[in-house]
Amino acid sequence: MEDKFVRLIGNRKNMIVFQFFLKSPYSDYSLAEIHRGVKCLSYVTVRNGFRALISTKIIKKSRQVGRARLYRLNENSKIVAGLRIVVRALHLRGLFDPNIIQIGQRRRWY
Repeated sequence: MEDKFVRLIGNRKNMIVFQFFLKSPYSDYSLAEIHRGVKCLSYVTVRNGFRALISTKIIKKSRQVGRARLYRLNENSKIVAGLRIVVRALHLRGLFDPNIIQIGQRRRWY
């Protein structure tokens, strides 16, 4: 259990992808839509963080439309339930506002 928690929380990239799902937990997204929503990470980084979240069963495949696979937050996961409690507690203390999650902008190197 600790290994899965450290793998999720210890990596900033995984948390950014997880925060994207927290913004609207009942919607399902394709990997391309997640990449467009998370502007500060490259596609490969989003894909790798996404694989880690799938392996810990925090995100699950919901359906497939054509060639696109859609994913959503796993409501049955105990880890997701625990993280929601943590986010709610941080929100009540004023340390976290889920409505103002700044996911960032893509950096430009010029």
